[in-house]
Amino acid sequence: KTFNTPPRRIDDILATLDLHEAYDPAIGSNYRAELEKPQPRTDNAATLADYYYKRGEAARHLGRFNQALVDLRLALEYSKQAGLNNYKLPRSLSYAEFVCGNFKYAIELLKKSLRIKDSLATYKGLVKLYARVGDLESAERVKVQGIAMCNRVRGQKGWGTWPALESADMNALVLDARGKFAEAEHYYRRIIQNYLTPQMKAKYPIIEIIPRIYLARNLKNQERLIEAEMEIRKVLKDMAALDRKSGVFGGLITEFGEILLRQGRLQAAEKIMHVGIRIMEEANVSPDSYVMAEGRMRLGEALTAAHKFDEAMEQFDIARTEMKQNEYVYENFFARNPALMLALVRTGRIEEASQRIAAIYAKNRKLLGEKHYRTAEALGFRGMVHALQKNDQQALQDFSDAFAILLDTGASDSLSYGRKIRRKIIAESYLSLLAKVKGKEIEKIAGIDATLEAFKLADAFSGSTVRGAIGASNARAAVTSPQLAKLVRQTQDTQKQLKQLEKALSDNLAAPAEQQLPEVIQELKTKIATLNRARQALENEISTRFPKYAELTHPKSVSISRLQQHLHPSEAFISIYTADDQSYVWAIPSEGKAIFATVPLGNKQLSQMVANLRKALDPKPTTFGDIPEFDTALAYELYQQLLEPVKNKWQNANDLVIVAHGPLGQMPFSLLPTAPASLPEEQTLFSQYRRVPWLIRKASVTRLPSAATFVNLRSGAAGDPARKAFAGFGDPYFNQQQQSEAQKEKDEPAFLIASQQELLNVRGLRVSDEGTLDSDK
Repeated sequence: KTFNTPPRRIDDILATLDLHEAYDPAIGSNYRAELEKPQPRTDNAATLADYYYKRGEAARHLGRFNQALVDLRLALEYSKQAGLNNYKLPRSLSYAEFVCGNFKYAIELLKKSLRIKDSLATYKGLVKLYARVGDLESAERVKVQGIAMCNRVRGQKGWGTWPALESADMNALVLDARGKFAEAEHYYRRIIQNYLTPQMKAKYPIIEIIPRIYLARNLKNQERLIEAEMEIRKVLKDMAALDRKSGVFGGLITEFGEILLRQGRLQAAEKIMHVGIRIMEEANVSPDSYVMAEGRMRLGEALTAAHKFDEAMEQFDIARTEMKQNEYVYENFFARNPALMLALVRTGRIEEASQRIAAIYAKNRKLLGEKHYRTAEALGFRGMVHALQKNDQQALQDFSDAFAILLDTGASDSLSYGRKIRRKIIAESYLSLLAKVKGKEIEKIAGIDATLEAFKLADAFSGSTVRGAIGASNARAAVTSPQLAKLVRQTQDTQKQLKQLEKALSDNLAAPAEQQLPEVIQELKTKIATLNRARQALENEISTRFPKYAELTHPKSVSISRLQQHLHPSEAFISIYTADDQSYVWAIPSEGKAIFATVPLGNKQLSQMVANLRKALDPKPTTFGDIPEFDTALAYELYQQLLEPVKNKWQNANDLVIVAHGPLGQMPFSLLPTAPASLPEEQTLFSQYRRVPWLIRKASVTRLPSAATFVNLRSGAAGDPARKAFAGFGDPYFNQQQQSEAQKEKDEPAFLIASQQELLNVRGLRVSDEGTLDSDK
């Protein structure tokens, strides 16, 4: 099917949110009006039950869960006094109790609602709650009961497509909880396309939006982020037409921001999250509500990823202060956020960071195990704290243990953008420490070679995107066996199920002790342990039967000795990794010991130097004389800083293989002078550069994204020696609009060329023997 990508900007969404007259506020106004109604002056329990029920429902729809909880509890109490049996009341209260972490009571309330009356919506709510807490057997059992009711009433007068809709919804909820996202997606799309009738949409405008919200989340879980973005954009525009002044709407906006964050679009994510919080504030969403705290934590994550640690900490502090009345919700749902831990470290709140990190590491270790990614990430943060406290030996141990897990390809391939940024920051702290201890007594005490350890670490973060693409391409090419394809699918399915079960276990343990479900928790722990063993068995099977595929998908760290095995005698390998405040340079000859140097040039300084040098490399001149002079003095300074300190290990090589990270990725190393060069005045353009001792005069330069890529390429099968040279030129269409425009050009009569007087179809510039290009002639 035709796939049109979403805009790469968010201006259209921001414009939608700013158009106050573009939406119908009736629904939101009705909810707010319900909240403002005074309490009836009566002792009649039935009247008070109705009043608090309606007010609690309005508060719930506006995201004011604390008020909803109070009002709906009062409604239930007055309902009992009046002897009423409103099955909707315990169902509504159940949702509010669940948001506030009272899982056990929430489930009991839904069971009570079902005892009063069979209801498809209640069956679905119970399936959803069981699935959320990870009690998949109960979710499956209730789903079967709910679908049985769907089948009973299907085709009966007045039911329409509701039974089919609710049946599909329950199936999707259970599949999502099992990590079978692609199968769940099928049900969500069926709901949207087949079961939502025009009559239902007219009566319940929100009915079409809800499954699309779930579809967007499902696509996000599948890491299909562009499709998730497209879906959430549609949802937001439709929601804005219903009620842009609600907590639900504000929460959806911050969820859109989370999708942008996962794509690495930090500026857009930050901007849209600020808008979401502002809308919730305008809607008077309670500051201590779950949805508001979630919005602030999401914004804090985006700011942390953008290295705006002070601003991030401000959002984290506001969330904590506002949730003092809901402290157990904050501590269990939000305080374990790894972005919060990093922000505490980077803003100098070391004592607070140390205490929080220690508690979270202990909890993750007990809950998820020592080899889980989240446990290792917390250990990396602890290493950062120890390094700042000058406890170098313990910091080295923490970093070493953490990166044994954090660098595992299987654990890191599907990391969100925020996680990748945090991992990189931890790695750079470790690199700085390794550079500090190199050649000192503590290096011997720790039993490490700082040069080798730092090289492996830096290479893991150099060109990871390109390296991953090459590895993935080779891995796909390696899957030629049906048996291997089956094992790979099983491993991926197991990983998805593990992720969902771990989330459910975390949610369960976040609930107050009296609201936890001990049997479910124990069952989840058992399942997680079983699935971990199954995944390990599958990976062992792949390694044994298909070792080449295992090497491509779980490549070993590239050691210097392994890299030297692939270097030709005339080659030397140079690796440069740039961090925030300094750069690290390695020179590795084909034989002999490597050398490691630290250079006091960070990302910001190098970015400025490279930008200045590139002014002469990519100008937009009208004439050749407009091209600015290349700054050979600055280029030589760059050479002196980066290559001179390690020169004795590469100066005898005829060919240099260079890996340059960060801003140096845009710098052609061939143009670095190896000695000072003054440019004489010359009459002929560019002739003053003839006598400059460029690096290219000394050695050829090959650029690669990483040492792992170099080894991967040199380890690959040799090309067919009989193959012919190929040059390809493309002029592709990227969307339907370009295609139609090209067809229009093709259909137009060809123009006359000025002197030849013959027909020629040209796509692009007009050709003429007279005048300038594209002139009237």
